[in-house]
Amino acid sequence: MQYVIRRTRYSSEITKFEDRTYPSGTYTITDTRCFCPARTRSCKHMKIYRHWKRNGMKIGVVYNDSANEIGNLFS
Repeated sequence: MQYVIRRTRYSSEITKFEDRTYPSGTYTITDTRCFCPARTRSCKHMKIYRHWKRNGMKIGVVYNDSANEIGNLFS
């Protein structure tokens, strides 16, 4: 799975892509919480979000499940 994060007006969104051209899920995420269906407070989306934020919130960066940068949409 691949994940792309974008900044919205009041929070951020993380979008999950599988082997399709359209997203399989989009979740709102803040500094303290992810609004995905996971029951734990520290889901993998939070790990990816923190990594993205630490690296300067670059636009178009694509991450995998382990929060490793695997590409960019604009390069």
